[in-house]
Amino acid sequence: MGSYQFIMLALGVVLFVAALICLFLRYSTPLVVTLFILSIVMIGFPRVKSLKVGGAEVDLGELLQEHENNPTDPAIQKQLKQALVRYNALKPSSASPQLAEQVARGNEILHQTDQALKWAEVAAKKDPSSIQAQELVQRLQVKQLTPASTGEAVSPQTASRLTNAISVLTQQPNLSAESHVALSKAQLALGQDEEAAANLHSALKVKPNVPVDPKLRALITATPH
Repeated sequence: MGSYQFIMLALGVVLFVAALICLFLRYSTPLVVTLFILSIVMIGFPRVKSLKVGGAEVDLGELLQEHENNPTDPAIQKQLKQALVRYNALKPSSASPQLAEQVARGNEILHQTDQALKWAEVAAKKDPSSIQAQELVQRLQVKQLTPASTGEAVSPQTASRLTNAISVLTQQPNLSAESHVALSKAQLALGQDEEAAANLHSALKVKPNVPVDPKLRALITATPH
């Protein structure tokens, strides 16, 4: 159990005891109910791995693994979208680093970059030693600044910020295929075609089935590497 989980468990127990005392002393019902609910959430939420969606138990980690194996399967995308409606309703700060990272990855897959970054930052803050969480935050920061459409113009101010974000992400060791794709699209937006081509080739080398924008693939594969 991580330190933050222990703290949440301890606080949850304290709140539970406080709720019992309030109940014994006949405090107002809303206060007692609130304390009971908070204590249960604090004791149990760090262990949440799955939620019920449409009457079925959904493990987000399993869904992400299925998407990893079949990134273009629309049925998996639909399941992921339905699951994230529930997960996104949870409070990010109460989640474990692992769950926060999974919710962030799910949102990233659905191109919900702002939401993904919110969860990724929680994961990275709670587990500063996680290279994956740090890379995820940096990749999402690159995506936030990259134009959604290939070929869209970039303002000088955005270009400067995007260049800095790219520089930070490229310092990560053993980048994932997803990060190489994000870098490729960002570099193409900045007119750095050769660097973009190199990153796309690296992405496909790491993971041949990594999802790539067809426009990006068409533009980059024409550049020799």
